[in-house]
Amino acid sequence: MSTYLDHNATSPLRPICHKAIMDEYACIGNASAIHTLGREAKKRLEGYRKAIASVVGTKPEQAIFTSGGTEANAIILLDAQRQGFEILCSNIEHDSVRSYAHPDNCLPVNEDGVIDLEILQTRLKKRCIAHPLLVSVMLANNETGVIQPIKEISAVVKHYGGYVHTDASQALGKHAFMFDELSVDYMTLSAHKLGGPLGIGALIFSPTAKPSSLFKGGLQEMGLRAGTENLPAIAGFAALAPDIMTLSLERNTFSLREKLEDALQAIAPDITIYGKNAERLPNTSCFSVSSLSQESQLMTLDLAHIYASAGAACASKKLHPSHVLLAMSASYESAKSAIRVSFGWSSGDKDVDQFMQTWASLYKRVQHRYSKTINSAPQRITS
Repeated sequence: MSTYLDHNATSPLRPICHKAIMDEYACIGNASAIHTLGREAKKRLEGYRKAIASVVGTKPEQAIFTSGGTEANAIILLDAQRQGFEILCSNIEHDSVRSYAHPDNCLPVNEDGVIDLEILQTRLKKRCIAHPLLVSVMLANNETGVIQPIKEISAVVKHYGGYVHTDASQALGKHAFMFDELSVDYMTLSAHKLGGPLGIGALIFSPTAKPSSLFKGGLQEMGLRAGTENLPAIAGFAALAPDIMTLSLERNTFSLREKLEDALQAIAPDITIYGKNAERLPNTSCFSVSSLSQESQLMTLDLAHIYASAGAACASKKLHPSHVLLAMSASYESAKSAIRVSFGWSSGDKDVDQFMQTWASLYKRVQHRYSKTINSAPQRITS
């Protein structure tokens, strides 16, 4: 039996989403076709759009479907680059955002992983007004779960005439938010972080900040995203709407995270839990013990069929210190020993128990070897 604890990378497909996908595959019709089957497909598409728009409190005409969070981010950020915008972001952003900003335009966070609003305001006061401005800050960090004060960030940026984009891929379904309440211009959503299908996301935009198309072709998605819509994946995404509205993930995972962290601290008093003093997603725990490397932890867990991660899936083919944790003033050694546990819709108490049994055994073995090494070291003789 395996224990899956990497839901922030991707979450297993929910049965309700699988059913919606298969039901849509049983239908025929391109939503751009003008015949009866095409019109029926178009009607289903607009129903799915209405469902996704409703979960963030916007109108359907403010939502377009994309191939995922990365494409939604690219639509906004590439368009901003083409138009000569100065792009600022936090220094804990996912690479699908961070790669568009000059390193000098990456804004610092404090030790809790929260963006420094005073530095943001100071930076905007001093900036050259020659270029328009876009600030992109994620709503919740994928590695630590730390939630950013997007509403306050938006107020500062709007005061200086800028636009705001937030990647809410990790926050969707795990944290309550509405598009208008955050006062942002653009928002990225993704389905697979909470049990929806892979390869489908959405871009939400305000009526006054309609984006340009990333590439040319047909007039699908209100002319903003060419290409035949992936109706089965969109149907699977829309099937998540009831769970997103009720925040079932928030209720179901908070107690698991608390149980995990209480157990970790009881066994390892030298543990560091990142973002513990900040508001976090209920399902995410990122922690390190300097005596345990990422490799030893992940290999030991993997051999026991327990699957956690060292951080962002897009950057984890080679283990290296997380740029997120280094930005939070973690030491190189601490960042190099950090792992992330993220719960999801299929998680339960047994997953915490299985993880702790294996992790605690590793920790105790390493501590025992360390104490033997210390005790066997030659003693210095003093007169």
